[in-house]
Formats: sequence, C-alpha cells, structure tokens
Amino acid sequence: GSFASSHTYKDAPNPGLFINGLGGVGLPLSERDASDLIAQASQAPFGQGERTIIDKEVRDTWEIDGANVNFENPLWHQWLQYKVLSEVQEALALTCGASLELYKLLIYEAGSHFLAHQDTEKAEGMFGTLVILLPSKFSGGELQLSHAGRNKIVDVSASSMFSTTVMSWYTDVFHEIKPVQSGYRLALSYKLVSKVDEHRPIPTASREIDSIARTLHSWKSDFRPETPVMFSHLLQHQYSLASLRQGTLKGPDAQLLDILRSLAPKHKLRVYLANIELHLTGQGEDSGPPRRNMNIAEHEASVKMGFVESEEFTYDTVFDLDGDTAEFEVKAPKEEKTIKRLLRKRQPDEREYEGYVGNVRSFSNFLLHSLKPNTAWRRNGIL
Repeated sequence: GSFASSHTYKDAPNPGLFINGLGGVGLPLSERDASDLIAQASQAPFGQGERTIIDKEVRDTWEIDGANVNFENPLWHQWLQYKVLSEVQEALALTCGASLELYKLLIYEAGSHFLAHQDTEKAEGMFGTLVILLPSKFSGGELQLSHAGRNKIVDVSASSMFSTTVMSWYTDVFHEIKPVQSGYRLALSYKLVSKVDEHRPIPTASREIDSIARTLHSWKSDFRPETPVMFSHLLQHQYSLASLRQGTLKGPDAQLLDILRSLAPKHKLRVYLANIELHLTGQGEDSGPPRRNMNIAEHEASVKMGFVESEEFTYDTVFDLDGDTAEFEVKAPKEEKTIKRLLRKRQPDEREYEGYVGNVRSFSNFLLHSLKPNTAWRRNGIL
C-alpha cells in the first residue's frame, strides 16, 4: 500500500450539490455559482499547536461546513460507499473497515493555496483524509505530498472540468496545495475514520510470518546473558496518543502488528505500543547573526547540531493493544543503537536554540522522534 492515492473518474455521478441557505449548485461549477458559494463561505483557518488561526499567507481558502452541504442524488452515496471507499482501502492497504465523514466544502479561487502541513485528527479513529475534486475549470492548484522520503504530485487541472478526482492520504503525510492560477477549484473534504471495534483478519503473507516466527524462536532460544529481553521496532507512520492502538494503525504498521499479535501466544510474548524519544543536547554550529534576507525562524532552522554533550533515550509512554496505559515502566536499553541511529537520520521534531551571543557558541537542544520538524510529536514503536 501507498501513503497516498489518487484516481480520476470520467463517469462519476453528479452529486446533486445543495447548500443550505443557497440552494442547488450546478456542475461543472460556473463562475456565478462560485461567487455565490464564496459569499456563503468563511475564510478557512488552520491549526497551530493548541490554537486555530487565520493567516492568508499560510492558508488562503474558503470553506463551508459539512453540516450545510447536502447531496440530492442517492447514487452519490452508493458510489462513495461501494466504489470509492473500497478502492481507497485497497490503495492504502487498510486492514480494518473505514467510513467517510463529510468535513468541509472548500473553494479555491485564483491565488488560493495552503502551505505544507499535516492534518490533525478531527474525530476519534480518524487516520486519514479523503478529498474529492468536483468538476470545475481551473489551472494550478497541484497537490504535493511527501512521507518518509517519498513524494507524490497530483495535477488534474487539465481534465478537471469534466471529471471527478478522488485523493486520499494518511494524517501524518505532509501535503501542500500550490496556488490556483485561474478559475475555481471545488473540493469536498472527508475524514477517513477506522471502525476500531471491527476485528481484523490475520494477514496471509506467509513468507513474512515465517520469517518473523523464526526470528522470535531464535531469540527465545538464546539464553546468553547479553541477549536482550525486549525487541523494539519503529513504526512507519506517526500517531497521536489518542490513536496509538491496534485498531487505528495504518498500512504496513497494522500488518506487522497483526502478525506479531498472531504469533505472541505461541512464543509466550506480550506486545505493546509506545512513544520513543531521543533527546540530544550539544553545541549548535552557528556562523553568526541571521543574514539580511533571512528571518529568525529560517536562521534557527539552518543551525545544525555540532558536538553532542548529552543524550537521553526513553520509552515515554507505553500502551497495551487496547490503547490503555501499561501499568509498568519500560526502561530503554542503554545499549540500543539501531533505533537511535534511525532517529538521528530524521529531522528533529522540536528544537530549542539559544541563539547567537557575540563570540560565545550557544547550545542547541534537539528532540528527535519522528518526521515532523520543529513540533512536539513523538515517534512510535512496537515493543
């Protein structure tokens, strides 16, 4: 499965779009209907830490709440449920059931854009976002996605007037909407929500199961004093504390967990999920004050970690597979090298930098634990 998917349909049904307080909206979207939609809409905000703010330099988009959006064509719901959702589940390699919850109708006019960001989990069990571009004429507005060193660009403007495009991605995927050059880009945004109570079948990837089973058997049969008492494995995706449970893991993470869950009883093992944190303190390689054309944030982002003075590696929070906090403390092994090396290859999630003070080298604190730079998220793993 991929971290994101896209598919353009030439034969998608007309949804029969109806907006409370406005009425029916024809497709392809006309300039008159686009103007009426914008008059009914609000400036779209975005999340920044604990705050929700409006800044058109970051996000310049119009939105109408999903509660005011209706579809008069019953074929639309059938198409979503039996065609779109099943294809998205296959493309993203979902191993549990999923449902769609309409969130917003978004209108992008010339100049509209949204800088690179990750989606927040707007509902319990939300693991991804699904966006449907409805028939409308526009240029620009490309969707750029990136995750774990992989990139994907979706540009459908050339065929947008007489087609419907479905795009989906996991919540931890960075994505950006490039500026619309002309016309109107009309999009429905849905929350992808997992059915957390649904039991997942055990994977049928026999080679992977056999390989992991042999590894576990070898480990359990090794009685040397230096043999570790615990295995750790970094998950590919990033999860909040609320979504770190077996029913909400994504793609390859869910598949691996299911394999371990199936093998655990035979090998008398217990499987847990955890946040893993690596905190480095050391000297920052700062060449001096910011250049004239560089702001403070850009300058701080350019400072690299020099000599490392101290290191703290911890399993911050440990959960059982039901999402409950484990009633015991797990100490990170001091001899752990592999996970530390993998973490240090990634961009830090949080940086504290004291700045340039004359000729004195200042200190730089790096908190490395996942993909998202300069924010306080943690990397997740299976224990």
